[in-house]
Amino acid sequence: MPDLLLVSPHFAPATAIGGRRVERMARHLSQLGWNVTVVTLDPALSERVDPRLGRPEGVEVVAATGALPRAWLARWRRNRAQSSASAPSTTAQPSTAPSAISPDGVTRRLRRIAGDMLGMVEFPDAWAGWLPFAIAAVGGRRFDVVLASSPPYSAALAGAALASLCHSTLVLDYRDPWVDVLTHIEATAAQKRMLLAHRLAEGACLAGADAVLCATPSIQRMMIQRCEAPALLLTNGLDRSPPPADDSRTDLVYAGSLAYGRTLTPILLALASLPESSNTPGLRLHYAGPHSAMALQQAEAAGVPDRLVDHGLLSVADAHDLHAQARAAVAISAPGYEYAIPGKVFDVLGAGTPLLVLARNDADVAAFTRDNGLGWAHDHDDVAGLAQTLSAIEAGERPAMSGLADLDAGRQMTWLDGVLRGLVQGR
Repeated sequence: MPDLLLVSPHFAPATAIGGRRVERMARHLSQLGWNVTVVTLDPALSERVDPRLGRPEGVEVVAATGALPRAWLARWRRNRAQSSASAPSTTAQPSTAPSAISPDGVTRRLRRIAGDMLGMVEFPDAWAGWLPFAIAAVGGRRFDVVLASSPPYSAALAGAALASLCHSTLVLDYRDPWVDVLTHIEATAAQKRMLLAHRLAEGACLAGADAVLCATPSIQRMMIQRCEAPALLLTNGLDRSPPPADDSRTDLVYAGSLAYGRTLTPILLALASLPESSNTPGLRLHYAGPHSAMALQQAEAAGVPDRLVDHGLLSVADAHDLHAQARAAVAISAPGYEYAIPGKVFDVLGAGTPLLVLARNDADVAAFTRDNGLGWAHDHDDVAGLAQTLSAIEAGERPAMSGLADLDAGRQMTWLDGVLRGLVQGR
């Protein structure tokens, strides 16, 4: 049996969506006859974990620690918040002394300075301190294929080093671009100064790669221009067969973040424009995620606070149950991320729920939804079009969802199995 090493800081029980793709590879390729080992980050250093996210049977998981200042600080903050919540409350006496400097302002300023300083020593990202520990954990072993999934980009560096150490075939898996993102998205001043170093690091990884897997067509087009190795399209897939259509489903769901410029305002404005009915309570939008206050504020501003149902941050299982009860699930493409098809889209489709996409017309997720008949896609400012779609959804309209068969994870992983075996034989 051939030996496969998967390199990814994100893996169950961590809830990061990137780990779901790696878990899918581990599970299916193990069933297809590979000895699969996963080197990942110690869950104690992960931002969020869910014990209900089980690891695949028959897969060896090596959890490596790391020198991760940000993770240590986040864990300290969580422990401090829990201690504060359990401590008895006291009544603070108002201060009569004038304050020239706001304590909150000082704290924010110090955090910015600390973040910039860390950015100068963390290369290529905040997981840099995991890289040497991951290499040490499995560096003396032999593997036929090393497959590194990024971001974080430290995974690509670790994968390239491990493939070199054990003379293995190297496959890089791109869920997001690397240098292409840093040039214009979420790049701090320190990162911009280090852009050349990023280019050199990514170039070295690509130079040693035997193949590059790309999660979306846009990423594939980028990589065809950037590397000599074959750039192959492998979207995420469906882990389960969707249930049959259910006319009893109600309402809309958005489960996720409102960071990076995402907003529910277009949908809320479209809901506000729908005619009211005395017979039904009207279509509502359920929100589950870390930005409840922002969602409620947007609903208030749109004049429909009664149309938003806030669930707070839910577990992966509870979010799936919420999707399974919805008439449509909202997916939002953040500005600058038009190359992406969010991983949670495939969880939604696995629940048999159509998509309602907010994205530029040329965004990959919009084309993916339209081309496969998986739902509706509108530009962010198309409130009138959204209102028409919401009226159709409220009336019971449902898309054909004809492209689900091609998204079956078993079929995709069988194709990947053939690609990897071909690379091993060719080497």
